[in-house]
Amino acid sequence: MKINQLLVSTLVAVNHLPNHSFLVSVSAKSSSGGSRPSGGSRPSFSSPSPPSSSNVNRPTIPSNPSNRNPTPTFNNRPSVRTPAGPISSTTRSPYNPSPAYKPLSTSGAPTVRSGGGGYGSTAKRIAGAVVAGVVVGAIVNVAAGYFLYGGRHSSPYCRGDDQDRFVSGRCPRGTSSQSHTCKSSIPLCPIPTLVKSRWALGNGAPPQVDVSFDKSFCSAVPLPEETNVTTASPVSTEAAATTESTVVAPISANSSTDTNSTEDSAGRRLGVEGESGLDACFRRIIAAGGCSAHTPSNMFVYDEDSGSCGCCSSLQVTTVEAENFASAVYTYRQPAISLAPDHCISGSTMFYPDVAGGADVAHACECGTCLTCGAGNARYMDWSGPFVIPDSVGAVSFSDVAMTQPLYDPVDTCLCDDSSPSQCELDQLAMQSSSAASVLVGGVFSSNAIVLSSALVMFVGFVRRG
Repeated sequence: MKINQLLVSTLVAVNHLPNHSFLVSVSAKSSSGGSRPSGGSRPSFSSPSPPSSSNVNRPTIPSNPSNRNPTPTFNNRPSVRTPAGPISSTTRSPYNPSPAYKPLSTSGAPTVRSGGGGYGSTAKRIAGAVVAGVVVGAIVNVAAGYFLYGGRHSSPYCRGDDQDRFVSGRCPRGTSSQSHTCKSSIPLCPIPTLVKSRWALGNGAPPQVDVSFDKSFCSAVPLPEETNVTTASPVSTEAAATTESTVVAPISANSSTDTNSTEDSAGRRLGVEGESGLDACFRRIIAAGGCSAHTPSNMFVYDEDSGSCGCCSSLQVTTVEAENFASAVYTYRQPAISLAPDHCISGSTMFYPDVAGGADVAHACECGTCLTCGAGNARYMDWSGPFVIPDSVGAVSFSDVAMTQPLYDPVDTCLCDDSSPSQCELDQLAMQSSSAASVLVGGVFSSNAIVLSSALVMFVGFVRRG
């Protein structure tokens, strides 16, 4: 049996003590002497450098059994590189790929320019709104692996608090599969060849939408009367309508055939919670000629409650003081990619522009159970899909001249069905080993430590096979 990049040594000594306890020592180390495992490179800037992770300092476990507090000090992740220089891996920054250190707005919303993001690896339980000191409305349970859609598939409500994002029903959100070991890494599936061949690129691609001002409005230029655009079902699907209320098998990575609808018989988008009319508003604006004749930055306003939609007549924007996130001012720009992306989020519904035009197509991004997820790396995410942006594009795309805000979100990810161990799993193995060491009392482990140590050996020996 071959174990990729891991050597596990287990020493077991039986002490004939009254409690018949065992002394078990488990240690794990990288075959490269503590360096980051192979399986892909971190996003890299041409100049300056990007989020990076290379060498790994293994945990230090005290060897003296008399030490009653053998908790190791972990520094497994080196500094994260940014255009302004390296930062600590525990610094809250847009360039930090760890979900735990992503910056948030004052309301708790993600600060990515597209308005999406906010990946959460633990479930949330949110009570209804509080009116006159009394909680009204149902409790909302948000499953682990949730994220907010960005760009045209976002909503002004996604910029508010938990009530706005998760309770209002106005903020579209998706969910990733959660069968893999390291939940903090977003699992990725390959995008099928057929989908990539249908991806609209260059001049045929629709513009990308970014949020500019939350809780804001502007004087809007009236749009022509709506004709063939509807806000009820603004997303097309990958095949003809079906009378079934379930989604059959999605396109596989090597498929050359189409797939069935990602909508149920009532027209609801499967895999997406929350509805917004932002995409329909934006398509009306583009159909009417766009906003370039009114503002150089292509500004437009959309109000989720009233349905107000139109180009801003000037650069003047008014921000309301009340915590009302129904309206926001947006801008749009041409997409930066020239090739179809390679990966989408496992278990999610991905939206992409089809060469036939019209509304974005919904693709069920699935590639099996994704129990094994390796090649862990930071990759740039476009939350409007969501899909992964190539490093060559993400590393040189910024929201500001000072390069303090990446245009695309660097996030921790792993590849489904890739057996190469990722940094996250190595860290978890080290922490589990240290937990086993922490139960040492007087040089003797409890029987619980035996079970834990055996589990660690089985984990390395059977999950990471060559």
